Amino acid sequence: MKKILFPLLILVITQITVGQKYSRLLNNSGWCCELFSGTGAVYSEYYISGTSTIDDQTYMIINHTYFFQEDSLTQQVWYLNDGEKELIYDFSLELEDTFRIELYDTIVGSYVVSKIDTIETLSGNRKRMILYLTDSLTIETGTLDRDLIWIEGIGSTYGPVYPKTLPVDNEIGGWGTCLEGVYSIDREQVYQGYCTYIGGYWPDQCKFISSKVAQIKKKPFIAYFNALGDLEIFTEDQMESLNIYDLNGRLVLSYMNKLSGQNLIISNQLPMGIYICEIFLKTNEKSSIKLIKYIKSP
Repeated sequence: MKKILFPLLILVITQITVGQKYSRLLNNSGWCCELFSGTGAVYSEYYISGTSTIDDQTYMIINHTYFFQEDSLTQQVWYLNDGEKELIYDFSLELEDTFRIELYDTIVGSYVVSKIDTIETLSGNRKRMILYLTDSLTIETGTLDRDLIWIEGIGSTYGPVYPKTLPVDNEIGGWGTCLEGVYSIDREQVYQGYCTYIGGYWPDQCKFISSKVAQIKKKPFIAYFNALGDLEIFTEDQMESLNIYDLNGRLVLSYMNKLSGQNLIISNQLPMGIYICEIFLKTNEKSSIKLIKYIKSP
């Protein structure tokens, strides 16, 4: 009998330990987002603006507009959508599970969990879930982006209220939101996103104060499309390799062991869109570190 109870005891302890590691989304103070439309972009800050009690339930309010509620035990986050409580994040999902949510208050998107892994953030390792829209959905004159990424304790890479800001693609560049970064109550940066910094700095709308991550705040490179559509890249250290992917993860350009300088101009080879630029510097101590930025053509 003792040989049976011992493994069961270990199982219970393990489950409790895992549950305690959940990182709360609503422990953050703010989210800095890039709002793009066509060839332009502006910055906007989503922030915790207070709390409210509705029907004996407490909600955290974002931007005085969005009412959020989170349960650490179930690893779920809800928000009030037109007065109805709707599940917006569910980190208890498993591979191939289905998740449905109303998008832009007009259509319902059905997602399937395609990948679950762990990524390193400025605040430690976090669970990441990649979901894929099962059907191509059109809103107004554009098509919704089919990839959706959740990061535990961070939110979506499209901002915390992604059902209202999910990127839409069309012939003139589309519109939507990209998450720049997240900071804690102490205005300490806890996550850096994949968007382009305009000029390589944080905008006034999203400034944070941090001594803990001061060394990480240094920008490893700046990349942007110039008026001619050429991609210009500037780094403080010597580049070793460069990869550019589209939002579907397809490699569209690659420069391996051909880079000898700190500046690079790639002639107009890419159509208008959003890309991920991955650069490896020769000074990197860990080859697994990736420097990723979203790049948007003007």
